[in-house]
Amino acid sequence: MDNQKNRPGFLPADIVRFVSPQVLQRASQYVQEKRVGKWILEGSAWKCRVEGRDIYEVILFSRDGKINGWDCSCPFEQEAICKHVAAAVLCFPGVTKE
Repeated sequence: MDNQKNRPGFLPADIVRFVSPQVLQRASQYVQEKRVGKWILEGSAWKCRVEGRDIYEVILFSRDGKINGWDCSCPFEQEAICKHVAAAVLCFPGVTKE
């Protein structure tokens, strides 16, 4: 996992602005199916595992309550946020559920 995406920070609750409706739907399904593991803080990186077709490791980098970087071990190679990262963000500590 060496393809960390660095971006201006965004609040976890704003994930809906950064993913397609299809990715958000699949990510929400992963959350409902409890496919997102427990979070572990290692230094400045929050890590969890998300069960998809395989088990993927997701890393989120956070500062001042905003997510400013991410990485996922899945084969999704685009600049966009994958469904595993989106699911992890939906479960990120401190996210307010409406």
